[in-house]
Amino acid sequence: MSDRKLVEWIVEVHTAHPAYGAERVTRELKHQGLEVGRCRVARLMREHGIAGITRRRRRNLTKPAQGAVAIPDLIRRQFSAPMPGQQALRPRRIATADLQLIAAERH
Repeated sequence: MSDRKLVEWIVEVHTAHPAYGAERVTRELKHQGLEVGRCRVARLMREHGIAGITRRRRRNLTKPAQGAVAIPDLIRRQFSAPMPGQQALRPRRIATADLQLIAAERH
């Protein structure tokens, strides 16, 4: 099948499903009975400016205030170990925990 004819098929699938990228367009074309490769579909989509709709990136909302002072490491955390699979050797250990909010059912 020629590239020109395949691009027509790609445009048809993309018009019906604008969120589809090359992988899903390829899957749909194969479902319709066409034997095409994902790399070829991706190349043709790229050359003709056809792209699926991507999700918005999550914004990082935690930003330090301008002029903020870094908090000193009071417990001198050490994240390295002498050998892989071993804990770091420290004479004094500090117990810490990571707490998360757990939703409970109301009665």
